[in-house]
Amino acid sequence: MAESIDLETVMSAFCRNIMCDLYMNIDSNEMQLAETLFEKKCAKSIRDLNSQKNASHSETSICHCLQTVAQFILDLTYIEECKLVDTEFPPDSFPRVSYILDTLSSIEHLAKKVMPNKEPIEVLLSEIIECIRWRKGALLYMYCHTLNSPSQAPNFPTHYQKCLEDGIDQLKWMLCTRSSPKWLLDLSMDDSEKVPDLEEDSDFLSSQGILSDTHLLALMYCGELCYWHTEAVNKGLFTTDQTTDEKIPEEVKQGEDTLCASPIEPNQRLSPIDDNSVKANKGSDCECSDASSAVNEIEKRQSDSLECCNVTSDIKKVGQACMEMYITVANGPMAPGGWSTERAEEILQFFTAGKPGS
Repeated sequence: MAESIDLETVMSAFCRNIMCDLYMNIDSNEMQLAETLFEKKCAKSIRDLNSQKNASHSETSICHCLQTVAQFILDLTYIEECKLVDTEFPPDSFPRVSYILDTLSSIEHLAKKVMPNKEPIEVLLSEIIECIRWRKGALLYMYCHTLNSPSQAPNFPTHYQKCLEDGIDQLKWMLCTRSSPKWLLDLSMDDSEKVPDLEEDSDFLSSQGILSDTHLLALMYCGELCYWHTEAVNKGLFTTDQTTDEKIPEEVKQGEDTLCASPIEPNQRLSPIDDNSVKANKGSDCECSDASSAVNEIEKRQSDSLECCNVTSDIKKVGQACMEMYITVANGPMAPGGWSTERAEEILQFFTAGKPGS
């Protein structure tokens, strides 16, 4: 139970450790912004929680505090991500990429520590969990994108495979967080079953897990990560066929010099899916146990998401499914957005015919 630990101590220590790490890595202007965010988000929320010391903390108040701390971490890491983009990921930036990934993961770890009997998605809101997965997957995509740029050396770092697979894993989970797209959850489906008739399905986008422009971009990112992975396997660069549920090794997380990246469009900042959508829903789902039907639905989505991410996956099939869906959506319901399908069609040709997509 959350009451068995000192909530103020745990949350204060968590935020304080994050801030101490920042002091060693950012300049004074960025630190001032970070301190402002800390005061508005972490400090105030923890003080509010502490003011209830003599009363029993409700699940609602604990969830609200954790969600506020999570938003602080999302905002803080967004500053770091934008800094990497603005400096075009210098050669020594991989330790910072690893730091961002670990810091984003720490949000869920904190939720599990404070409320061990609840799944993080029940505590933090599905939108926050989705945002975490997107930010981690997109960052890994950008890192791998630079490693594949023509200006880079032909030899990939030893952790390249793990970065690809973790990126695929995170983007798949992101796409499954608020929906259960059959085309991604069941890769054994026939082609005719994967994409319903657009004219007959008015809820096509939501039913396929495409809830925003960011979800469509996630399809492209995931498909290209799968392409790079399949290409490397074909070239014999990977010694084992590992699954996408494995994590980046600890020795890699400690930092190995290499280059990071820019996404499909150079210097595009990481969209937080967006933070506005998280803020708009803040508090709306924080009553973790009051509505049993809502909790059951969250648990079902979590189960589907875990199935989507942890089952041994055929990465080539995942990539092909993502590219097929991306092209269908970009040429259909989201055509007014002017999404290009040229690269997706090249990658799809590679998956279906084995021809180079680069």
